[in-house]
Amino acid sequence: MCAADTQEKVFEIIHVDRLSTIQWKIPCFPILTMEFARVHFKQGSEIGGFIQKAVAADLNQGEYLCTSHCRIEMEGKKYTVLWKLQPKDRAVPLPFIRQSAADDHISDVHDESNEEEESDESEVGT
Repeated sequence: MCAADTQEKVFEIIHVDRLSTIQWKIPCFPILTMEFARVHFKQGSEIGGFIQKAVAADLNQGEYLCTSHCRIEMEGKKYTVLWKLQPKDRAVPLPFIRQSAADDHISDVHDESNEEEESDESEVGT
């Protein structure tokens, strides 16, 4: 389970493993799989976790202010996921990237409901 924590924390990013791909199925919503890249960071006694795969290419070494993070469990181990980061010296946050599988599913559902609405409207006009 992942419960978001919006308490701001400073993380020192040491290394981003851009070539790594970790897939995690959300336990309470198993049709959605998130893709992460491994990130080595330092924050208190913690030394690593994950970042969204889609933003890993934009992440460099340095200090970041994290405004949204959570803990997930995979195969009996707990990991920290960093969701919203901004460099400490800049006020522009990195974007949250939705997973394409979720977008495709939502888009398909939306398209089907629009087709039903259009069909209903055409019957009313006749």
